[in-house]
Parts: sequence; structure tokens; C-alpha cells
Amino acid sequence: MVSHGTLSPASSAWLRPVLRLNGVFSAGSGAGMILGAGPLTALLGLDIPLLLRILGVGLVFYAAGLGWVARQARVNRSLATAAVLLDALWVVGSAFVLGAALVGRIPLTTAGAWLIGIVAGLVALFAVLQARALRRG
Repeated sequence: MVSHGTLSPASSAWLRPVLRLNGVFSAGSGAGMILGAGPLTALLGLDIPLLLRILGVGLVFYAAGLGWVARQARVNRSLATAAVLLDALWVVGSAFVLGAALVGRIPLTTAGAWLIGIVAGLVALFAVLQARALRRG
């Protein structure tokens, strides 16, 4: 039962751990991008340490937002939907980068392509699990 844009306690209970896990993954990824921008640029084959740090900071803030949403007694449907959409946007952006590398527009290493693909797969999984929980609500 949905009330005032929030999920039922049962649906919130199913969604909450997925949001938390997504938050932990996002925080870890963000911290890795901030602290390991140099080695990551070498792995990716791209000279973009500043961009990686900026993305990292964004991920840390995103993780904090996911944690806040997950801590609510009743999860806000709009905020949980925003998480699904932002995760989907990450996956689309990753596909764009991989496609650009495939046609030679971005000099991505094979290891970098695998890393981007694996991360995109995990983010897609979070989006699907969150969307399923929202449908239950």
C-alpha cells in the first residue's frame, strides 16, 4: 500500500538493503576514484585524473543520498525512482564510452573496457533490483 509517495513498510524493508548495498558500492567506487585517480587513468588508458576525481566526489554524495533514503522508516517512492533513473543513466553513459572506444574515438585499454563493463553490469543490477522493489510497493 502506497501512502503519500512512500512505500509500504514491507516494500521498504525489501528495498532498503538494495539501496544500502548500492550506497556502499557507490561510496567505495567514489573513494577509489578520488584516491586512485592516477592508477585508474593508467588502467583505463585515459589521461583524465581530474574527471575521475569529480566523478568520485559525485559518487560519494550519491552514496550519502542513498544511505539517507534507506534510513527512512518508509522509503520515499520518488527518491527511490530517482536512484533507479540515475543508475540507468550511469549504465547508458558507460555504454556510450564503450561504444566510443569501439569505434576509436576514445583510447580505452582492454582492461579499462572490462572494468567499465563490469561496473555498468553491477549498476544495472542495482537498478533492476530497486525497480522490482518499487513495483512491489
